[in-house]
Amino acid sequence: MTTRDQIDQGVPDGPVRRDLGVDIGNMALGQRLDRRVGTPPVAPQGRQAGDAGDGDRPARPMTFIQAALFQWVNGKAWYIAGGAISTYTTVGGNMMNEIGIIAAIFIVVCYGALSIWALFGLAIGRLLTSTRARTAFNWTMAGLLVVSLVPLLA
Repeated sequence: MTTRDQIDQGVPDGPVRRDLGVDIGNMALGQRLDRRVGTPPVAPQGRQAGDAGDGDRPARPMTFIQAALFQWVNGKAWYIAGGAISTYTTVGGNMMNEIGIIAAIFIVVCYGALSIWALFGLAIGRLLTSTRARTAFNWTMAGLLVVSLVPLLA
């Protein structure tokens, strides 16, 4: 039985198995991201690699509104939202109420995760003052990204 058949029937009888092609594509994308994380370009002092500033003026980070609008093209966000809605809403239930509860849970969880991530960024930024330290950190993060792809093989 294919994943589409299981979805069409409602609740699947057993675990839903993704196609091998999707797994291979995700692994290839992950490997590409790993290489990009592990080997970023070296930026001049005081600028981030990849800044799009013109001349001597560095680029500014996205505003809150720009970042919020950017999420509309974030594939992971759509995938997670679709999965949560299809999993935790009920047929015949109050859809708006259920989606509101899901959204509230997402807001609380994401705010906590974002706060931890921002505090970690502040702390680690003080330690990564040399190019060698940044390179070691980037390779460590790339390695962890590779490890995170292992469940795709299960």
